[in-house]
Amino acid sequence: MKEVMLNDIDILIARKISKSKAEKANILPFKEDEGKVYMLCVFHDENICKEMQFLYGCTISEVFINNEKLKYLINKVFFSQDNNKIEDEIIEEAIVKKASDLHLEPYKDIVYVRVRIDGILSLLYIITKEEYSTIISRIKINSALDITEHRKPQDGKITMDIDGNTYDLRVSIIPVVFGEKIVLRILYNNGFNYCLDNLKLLPNQRLELEKIINRNTGLVIVNGPTGSGKSTTLYTILNHVNRREVNVVTLEDPVEVIINGVNQMMVNSKEGISFADGLRSVMRQDPDVIMVGEIRDEETAAMAVRAALTGHKVYTTIHSTEPREVYLRLEEMGIKSYLIRESLVGIISQRLIKMLCDSCKEEEIITYKDNKVKIYKKGDGCEKCNFTGYLGRALIISVNEINKDLKKKLVKLYDNNTILTNIQMVDNLNNLLLNGKISRLDYMEFIDREELDFDYEGSFKAER
Repeated sequence: MKEVMLNDIDILIARKISKSKAEKANILPFKEDEGKVYMLCVFHDENICKEMQFLYGCTISEVFINNEKLKYLINKVFFSQDNNKIEDEIIEEAIVKKASDLHLEPYKDIVYVRVRIDGILSLLYIITKEEYSTIISRIKINSALDITEHRKPQDGKITMDIDGNTYDLRVSIIPVVFGEKIVLRILYNNGFNYCLDNLKLLPNQRLELEKIINRNTGLVIVNGPTGSGKSTTLYTILNHVNRREVNVVTLEDPVEVIINGVNQMMVNSKEGISFADGLRSVMRQDPDVIMVGEIRDEETAAMAVRAALTGHKVYTTIHSTEPREVYLRLEEMGIKSYLIRESLVGIISQRLIKMLCDSCKEEEIITYKDNKVKIYKKGDGCEKCNFTGYLGRALIISVNEINKDLKKKLVKLYDNNTILTNIQMVDNLNNLLLNGKISRLDYMEFIDREELDFDYEGSFKAER
């Protein structure tokens, strides 16, 4: 049988015994199939098997598991029986684990509680429908929503104080087949130290970024897919340039992190305030530095370029894969090529990659440049990483200052596909691999997925 995970457990079967019984006997019955009840255990105990056979009225089939994993699963299965306000405990655990989102998903007989950590959704708990009905009522009350409404989507907000820190939670509730699904977006106002050192750039990348930041005027664009850390990079840069003598104004949808000393404005499409509308107003506020959350349309693009050409420093983002695509996207939005070349001073292209859990990663020997090198691969997982084998993410980045020489080359961008690429990202990957932060498999998958022109097979190979 494959490794048993939390989502394999039928809590209605498991909870036929008490938590104390499960802990004392080191067992956890977890599913019934074809007249058998399958039971997790650390070792065989004939008396326990007979007792469970009598209780369940059918044959017991043992599935052996290590003690750490069994204790972890027992705590997950019986969690809600140990807590009066389980929604608070669930939210607090999500925050402790640095989850970005918390999902509560009702199905026919059970409810899944999942968290998005480092971009990956993983199961945190399984609870009953009865327990969920209490949770959803409390969440609606705390977020000032209508507890009698079950057929329409609702949006709200909860503010929680935990260990002296304040967290804002954006609440979204939608009706689904088996009830109402809740998603809580967790906003960490004090969750990250926004300084350049914490981006962990390579020395040459740090130098390029500082050159971009030190330019007094111009347009800087951070590009990458959704969830690639663009907002974190922008907040870090803004925090770096935030000084008393500088007027920094942002346009965001929504404002995710409060930075003291920065004037942050939230765009609101429902109220008719778009990025373009907001930028038009911000230009009358005597700004030195402007951050526009995202260039989504032609009008915003044109205004951002105009602001950059009239003595302002403008930071923004665009959804694209390579730095060269930023240039092409601006052209598609109707910006003339000479204006793009004149306004651009920097393009930062980035991704995030999963890092191995230091507590359970396993050694692997490879040959790198004719030398045997110790690296690491993903382990079986542990409680610290929620049995995923991964903990945290690292920034993979390409930092490009658009200096005079590069501006000249941009004229031939269509004829030369070596201009403004992501090949610089390989340096980050090599550094992370050789320092035991990522696995060889994840390294290769990243290069293949991003279609980087790099022969990794020629750089290293696994020892057989």
